[in-house]
Amino acid sequence: EDESIDESAVVLTSETVGTFRRGRYAKGGKKIGKGPMVEKGDVVKKGQTVAFVEQMGTFTPVLAKQAGEISKFEIEEGDPVGYGQALVSVYPFFGGHIIGESKHV
Repeated sequence: EDESIDESAVVLTSETVGTFRRGRYAKGGKKIGKGPMVEKGDVVKKGQTVAFVEQMGTFTPVLAKQAGEISKFEIEEGDPVGYGQALVSVYPFFGGHIIGESKHV
């Protein structure tokens, strides 16, 4: 059994191919802002941008499917991304409670 798969987490997958970016970059590779969009353990809202997939200077946002807590980044900053690839795992909130292992439990 693969212990890296947490069935209580919602996995955000890529809708395109490109390069995984945890922050936003301008054309030419200059980073905009400081640090990543979110960190492990951060609480996110449904529809919030948690990362980007960059393809030839175009940034496609990776959006949280529902409110929850970032549980794991499946790949690292700058890694190549394939279509449908797992990018970020989120422990979802249901009725204000986190499902899965959490630092808040």
